[in-house]
Amino acid sequence: MINPMSLENQVIIVTGAGQGIGRGVAQLAAQLGARVIVNDLNEDGVKETAEQIGGNARALVGNVADPDFPEKLVKFALDEFGDINGLVNNAGILRAAMIHKMDRAAW
Repeated sequence: MINPMSLENQVIIVTGAGQGIGRGVAQLAAQLGARVIVNDLNEDGVKETAEQIGGNARALVGNVADPDFPEKLVKFALDEFGDINGLVNNAGILRAAMIHKMDRAAW
């Protein structure tokens, strides 16, 4: 029977993969058989994520908010693994505050 959760032979890009949820998603994707491109601004964190995953991961440090970076990320994935099958767009900044104390500029 085919495993419906299998990511065998899939290439997945995970942004924000230097820690937390992004790291967990990248690790799970690799456990399910994917080759993973991990990205984060945190160089030490993203390299650690790639090292934890092993040979099926490649790390690229960079900021997805930079208008030129997404193209670089896609090119990197294609150069490393020849394909892209999925994206987990996890990168972001959380400014935790109660909603009634936030001004619209924070949204």
